[in-house]
Amino acid sequence: MRCPRCGAVKQEKAPWLTANPFYTNRFAFFVGRRCRTATLRDVARELHLDWKTVKELDKQYMREQLRRIGTPGPKSIGIDEIAIRKGHTYRLVVSDLGKLGSGLAITHCNFTKCQGRVLSMTI
Repeated sequence: MRCPRCGAVKQEKAPWLTANPFYTNRFAFFVGRRCRTATLRDVARELHLDWKTVKELDKQYMREQLRRIGTPGPKSIGIDEIAIRKGHTYRLVVSDLGKLGSGLAITHCNFTKCQGRVLSMTI
């Protein structure tokens, strides 16, 4: 649209449009829901779209789902200090106890030196 005051050409923001201005958010949500139960190829055939378009709309749908859910934090953590070799060389291992084998951090100092940094990192 051309601005009547300054004469510049400006584009109006429409919140219901996706990153691709040819499709609405509602349609992208529909495509994403269909991709949960069908392949990209099947959804593309059903909706008469290119499979790359379906893939992009599905990625937008998944990004929005991840944004809504957020990043889950650990429910409980374990802090263990291990000796690497003789002579007071330690590593501090912080792990998520809810997920087996899930290490959150490994530091290069012992707990008494790094406890503030480690505890602020896990909260």
